[in-house]
Amino acid sequence: MLFYLSKSDELLRSQSLTTVGVVERAELAISTSDLLRKVGRRSVYSQDTLEAMRATAESPVLVVDFLLSGHLSPHVSLGSLLRIGVFVGSSPQSIKQVKHDVYEELKTCTQIAFD
Repeated sequence: MLFYLSKSDELLRSQSLTTVGVVERAELAISTSDLLRKVGRRSVYSQDTLEAMRATAESPVLVVDFLLSGHLSPHVSLGSLLRIGVFVGSSPQSIKQVKHDVYEELKTCTQIAFD
């Protein structure tokens, strides 16, 4: 899993691909209590934000457990991501699958060693 940092005036690496993680598990939470149990203390969201997601069986929330593998050096700028076709038009606001040929091109921009 590759992480894109959205625009931030305070962060030098904003609008770039910055981090690599390895997905351990992905599952759907079908209630608020299920969501809170599944994320435990491993979430970037506050408890209030998680509760506001209002997970239900009809509108489940995806929970992705991952291990941090490392930070990219160099990070990959938005301009490079657009040029090689990782993003088309603008960056996504959620999870996006990258085609294999685009991933191969992306690997040449940084020191990604995963196949």
